[in-house]
Amino acid sequence: MNKKNITQYTIIGYTTDEGVLLDLDHTTQPQVKNLAKTLTHTFKLEGYYIILSSPDCYHIVFNRRIKSWSKITKIIAHACLWSKHRGLSGWLLFQLVKQALTIRITSKGEKHPPKIIIEHGKTDDICKEYHEVYDMFNRNI
Repeated sequence: MNKKNITQYTIIGYTTDEGVLLDLDHTTQPQVKNLAKTLTHTFKLEGYYIILSSPDCYHIVFNRRIKSWSKITKIIAHACLWSKHRGLSGWLLFQLVKQALTIRITSKGEKHPPKIIIEHGKTDDICKEYHEVYDMFNRNI
C-alpha cells in the first residue's frame, strides 16, 4: 500500500493529557474567539491557536502545560457550561473515558487537514508541540 492509500484511510490526531484542547463543531468564528479569550484570561492559559478543521468547525489548542487531569477537565467543563455547546460536551465525555484529549491533524475523507487561522499570545509550549506533530504528518500535503 503506498502513502496515498494509507493516508486515505488513516486519520491521525494530536493527543495530550497535559494541555487544554477543544473541539467545537457547527460554531461561528466569533463564538470560538470569545470562548478562547475568556478561557485564556480566566484560567491563565497564556495563548492559543484557533484551528479551522472544516467549514464552521474549529479546534482550540491552549498553550499552558497543566500537569493535572482534574484541572484540565475542570477548564473544559467550564467551557461546556459557558458555551452551552452540546457537541463539546459529548466530545468531553469521550475524552474523559480515554483520560486524554485528541483533535484531528490530518485529512478525513473529503476534509482537508485542519489549518491554524488565529494565533494569540504565547505559543511556545503545548501550541508548539501541536505544531511540530502537525508538521510531521502534513509535510507533503
